[in-house]
Amino acid sequence: MSRISMRNVKRFALIGVGIVAIVVTAFAGSVIAGERATVPPEVDPLMRRVAIFLEDGEWDRAEEYCDRILDIVPEYAPAYIGKLCAELKINSEEDLANHTEPLDNMPHYQQALRFADAAYRLKLTSYNRSIQRNREQQVRESQRMREQASRHAAYIAAGAIHVVALQSNGRVIAIGDNRGGQINTRDWRDIVQVSAGVFHTVGLRRNGNVLAIGDNGQGRCNTNDWRDITAVAAAGDHTVGLRKNGRVIAVGLNDYGQCNTGDWRNIVAISAGHRNTVGLRSDGRVVAVGWNGFGQCNVSDWQDIIAISAGEWHTVGLRSDGTVVAVGNNGSGRCNVDNWRDIVAISASSTHTVGLRSDGTVVAVGLNDWGQCNVSNWRDIIAVTTSNGAEHFTVGLKSDGTLITVGNNAAGQLNIGHWRNIGPSSRRR
Repeated sequence: MSRISMRNVKRFALIGVGIVAIVVTAFAGSVIAGERATVPPEVDPLMRRVAIFLEDGEWDRAEEYCDRILDIVPEYAPAYIGKLCAELKINSEEDLANHTEPLDNMPHYQQALRFADAAYRLKLTSYNRSIQRNREQQVRESQRMREQASRHAAYIAAGAIHVVALQSNGRVIAIGDNRGGQINTRDWRDIVQVSAGVFHTVGLRRNGNVLAIGDNGQGRCNTNDWRDITAVAAAGDHTVGLRKNGRVIAVGLNDYGQCNTGDWRNIVAISAGHRNTVGLRSDGRVVAVGWNGFGQCNVSDWQDIIAISAGEWHTVGLRSDGTVVAVGNNGSGRCNVDNWRDIVAISASSTHTVGLRSDGTVVAVGLNDWGQCNVSNWRDIIAVTTSNGAEHFTVGLKSDGTLITVGNNAAGQLNIGHWRNIGPSSRRR
């Protein structure tokens, strides 16, 4: 010891202080980052209990044990994630990646990010990115399904007691009541859309011209001079056409102003009800004219709508998020669509409402006196339509080009089990 100079003593002292400082700094950094090295040993068994509770669906117990952990280590990020899983009723942390809603604004997730170390924070943000990617994919898929459903809807139509269908070769077949000649469509060619009123049938040709046959009372079939039409809609006593420039033309009975569409602009879809006409604008807003005795024209506050359907006494709109809104007469619950989700197409009749889900199943509400709402067992459906009048029935187009029906068969209009090749051939491979 006598050989150690004072200078060396000071040097060793400084080195010792530096080592202590490094250790303290590392420990402090570990605490701030939430490294597991700082977690007391009693936390691990509690956290394992949390995992078991979550797996068994014991949400309250899982949250209770997370709180016990946070009483010991308030900055323990996994405990906040445990509380989040319990709140969302998710069985494990990894399953957060499959949640339907982003996690960003959820308090427990925010707290976990606040206290997580770099590696755990990266893991948590990956869950949220996975959710966002899934949502984007679902939005794209839903949009694709809605566009397909919209196109497929052009291939089937139902009148009061007749059914019309467009085959893949552009020819039209029809069955049912023919008192006005409304099913005499055998000589039609090059048709791209059909629509059926109560006692008349309308067909849109590929060149933008329009054919109409059947009862021509009030001039509802006077469409011979129509040009540049991209969509047609037939109701009981009037017919509506959408022009290529977004303007709308209408002929037929106009006792309630249902044909007063001359000032409409930027319309992308149309639907005709009993005494009213509804138009969808390119900005997702909806306009309506005609009789409003049940409030079926009260659609001016609707937004983000992508499809419309006018029944006899009510109007239905499909939002871009797959939910549905309805106004008008709610007799028999035909407007009770608030809980519908993942819908890609809609159809409203005089007494019931039908929705097509993206998975090809169908839902229906309203009067079911003829079984027209008995569609819960339908599968692989790509388009739906409902009767346009007093006889109540529902028709579905299947992906194999055949039709399925339920409801009143008063004129044999549902005897279509032998029909084939309905819709565009490109979808059947």
